[in-house]
Amino acid sequence: MPAPCQRYWTGIQPECSAPIHFFWNKARTKGLPDNYGDSIRIVQIGNLENNMCCGTHVTSLSQLEMIKLLRVEKGKKNKKKEEGKEQSTLLHFMVGRKQIFEKFNDMYSTESQLSSTLERQPCEIHATVLEMKESQKKAKQKIKALEEENVMLLIELFKEKKPTQEIFSLHRKDGDVDLLNFTARQFTNELKDNSVTLFLTVGEDEGNLLLAGNEKFLEQVGPVVSKIMSGRGQHRADKYRARVLMSGRKNAFKAFSEALASFQSAADQ
Repeated sequence: MPAPCQRYWTGIQPECSAPIHFFWNKARTKGLPDNYGDSIRIVQIGNLENNMCCGTHVTSLSQLEMIKLLRVEKGKKNKKKEEGKEQSTLLHFMVGRKQIFEKFNDMYSTESQLSSTLERQPCEIHATVLEMKESQKKAKQKIKALEEENVMLLIELFKEKKPTQEIFSLHRKDGDVDLLNFTARQFTNELKDNSVTLFLTVGEDEGNLLLAGNEKFLEQVGPVVSKIMSGRGQHRADKYRARVLMSGRKNAFKAFSEALASFQSAADQ
């Protein structure tokens, strides 16, 4: 170690280490290895805290070689507002010359890769990513608007076939829960009744299911459909929602259609 650094550590080390006292004591606690023994080491840092040590505390700050403060963030608020106690603060840091050098080497490598991929200088990366996120947000909004327009067209086509068709089925691999809710809401607004039963799904491998229609029918068939699709759901009023696997959609829709036919036949008698 160069002379200036050595003098620095020699001067500051005693001052930093002064409030740290080491002593041995007998204690019973949780989380220690079974073979640790009857005596444990306690590290007392001034009047701040006492820590049980399994060998990770140093005896001298010089053993750390280097300390790098990374960031500070607010900790969890105390649920019990005790007088004199403020919100905790989390200090993120690294110690050890080798570990810090390796970390910054990884960071520099990542920065270089991002700079090359984005074709931007390192100082421009953050602004570029923000622009990309904003563009992505606008693209999603346009896609959502197109999906909703498509649903409206499908509803219009369905209304023309309504006398011979009582189930409306829709699946969108790239859809989301908002699309399911929009479709169900538009059917209610357009048809003004509950005569059509909806079988709606979104997702590719795993996704969401929404059934809408007669409340008694959904109470009976909803759990059956979600079980076929390896999922679990919840029935509420005239809708049944579940998180399911799309691999079972074909069989689930077949069972759903057959159950609806039987339910309507029984209701007509």
